[in-house]
Amino acid sequence: MERIGNLPLSQQRIIYETIMNEIDVGIHVIDTFGQTIIYNKKMMEIESLTKEDVENKDFLDIFMFEEGQGSTLLEALYKKKHSKDVKQTYFNNKGKEITTINNTFPLYENGQVIGAIEISKDVTKLERLIRKNMESKGNTRYTFDSIIGESTAIREVIENTKRATRTASSVLIVGETGTGKELFAQSIHNGSDRSKGPFISQNCAAMPETLIESLLFGTKKGAYTGAIERPGLFEEAEGGTLLLDEINSLSPPLQAKLLRAIKKSKFVVLGTRLIAK
Repeated sequence: MERIGNLPLSQQRIIYETIMNEIDVGIHVIDTFGQTIIYNKKMMEIESLTKEDVENKDFLDIFMFEEGQGSTLLEALYKKKHSKDVKQTYFNNKGKEITTINNTFPLYENGQVIGAIEISKDVTKLERLIRKNMESKGNTRYTFDSIIGESTAIREVIENTKRATRTASSVLIVGETGTGKELFAQSIHNGSDRSKGPFISQNCAAMPETLIESLLFGTKKGAYTGAIERPGLFEEAEGGTLLLDEINSLSPPLQAKLLRAIKKSKFVVLGTRLIAK
């Protein structure tokens, strides 16, 4: 390591290691033999591995890819391929599925490739939530006949709720946890003209504030670091029903954006374009 200024090499190394382990992106560097030489703390968290699991070991002994898919890091090393904002899903040697958005490029010295580096953002949780929502499309089993109760109160609620099947307006369902709000939402969906469309349910409290806006309204490539083109739940639910549970957990600014989307039937995709529904 070349000395910078008057700092001794030992202090430069401390600064370098601190930066590498405190930045909020994963860093993975391999040498010309495909062995790991740099593997920072964030990358360990993303891939659920330790430095000892990975360093000085062959990359393909640690990570596995589905048939027909290759590693962006190895492509940078062997094919000199630069890639930006590329989504990649793979598995570690413990069987854990990982999804990242990567910027990857070869490293050169005197015109010769001496290794490759990958800078990764973790989107594993977001990818699982989106997949879960996609799988839930149209997966509704409840109708008004599923609701059991003979009291005057419950019969009155059912009759009032049936009126909601005849309107295209948004519906607010209020009730304590466990009182059957989704059961009523599915019954409304299945009794309406939208029954052949998707039914998507999203618990707003289950998503971090930093991700919920992009999940609801979608993203355009370049909206933020690692962002890719993806429709939001509002677009995914087109022609069907979107149930948003626990909306009180959203921040006031995000609730205001949600209210605007509901009232005006328009929303802005992060990136940015206006969508009218």
